[in-house]
Amino acid sequence: VAGVYSVLVYGCECWDLTEKTATALRAWNARRLSMITGREIREEYTSPSFDLLNCARARRLKWAGQLLSGEDENFLPRRVAIAELESTGGRGKPGGIFQDAPVCRSSQEMVGKAKDKLRWWMRVEKVSKGEL
Repeated sequence: VAGVYSVLVYGCECWDLTEKTATALRAWNARRLSMITGREIREEYTSPSFDLLNCARARRLKWAGQLLSGEDENFLPRRVAIAELESTGGRGKPGGIFQDAPVCRSSQEMVGKAKDKLRWWMRVEKVSKGEL
């Protein structure tokens, strides 16, 4: 599973993780897991043995935190992320990299939250477990 997962989610930080994409990922995951576990596809869809979607969401949130807490103000991906936050009032676009980030009113507030690495990591862990 680990090898397939790493190839599948490569670049997930750039995906628009819409509900349609999430449904497709859940379905793909359920079909593959059912072959491994012997459980019904429906069972793996509703209660997956390995939650690919939450793992991808956690990976995206981790990357968002790394971008925002980085020291290099001129790093282009960081500048793009900040511009997205500024254009959306600190929230990010729906389905974007900040969809699981804490709700903020400005890019500066989000940067401040990302710099609190312990709390950010705790949020990443909650996302990976499906608790958010």
